[in-house]
Amino acid sequence: LTFEELIGPDAVQDEELEAGAKLAAHDLYLRLQGTFSPPAYITLEEVRDATGFDGHRTADAIAVSLYRSRGKAIWGFEMKVSRSDWLHELKQPEKAESIMRYCDYWALVVPNKDIVKPGELPATWGMYVAQKNRLKCVVPCPKLDPLPMSITMLTALLYAIQTKHLKIDAAVINKAKDEGYKEGSARTQDAYYEKQYTELHEKVEA
Repeated sequence: LTFEELIGPDAVQDEELEAGAKLAAHDLYLRLQGTFSPPAYITLEEVRDATGFDGHRTADAIAVSLYRSRGKAIWGFEMKVSRSDWLHELKQPEKAESIMRYCDYWALVVPNKDIVKPGELPATWGMYVAQKNRLKCVVPCPKLDPLPMSITMLTALLYAIQTKHLKIDAAVINKAKDEGYKEGSARTQDAYYEKQYTELHEKVEA
């Protein structure tokens, strides 16, 4: 499948990122989330290779395709925001292997393609570059031959899903609390001024 078929033609269209724009790893993840978006995909940030103290390596992001039409698969991503970050990654090729071995595709995500010099990207990696809202595929991901997922990796993936939903639930609750507080404050102020008006009106009449 082409990138357009995997993501959808509408999602591929996006504005180029402003030259010199600084992005953090989470900014790249938000664009990944906008590219591999629900309901066709679920995206997870900072997925470990095991739960608890057994975890040793972390993938910056994982995307799981859920629709047969998009080809059910697991995507792994490394986010690098600078040239030095990327060079550090190249010095530890074994770092990615812990989770990459379970993925159908593996890719690098960067703010701009100048971070990676010609010939540096491993043959098994694809590459995505940040745009204003999403990612642009500049090097297609080759199809890998993943190992069957171990129970250790499966539990880590489920833990990451649980963590994501807990964060979403907390955000919804906090938003509702904030809105309730604002509404309550407004009502309290209205009642206060109404009482003041009534008392003043009675004094004037008297």
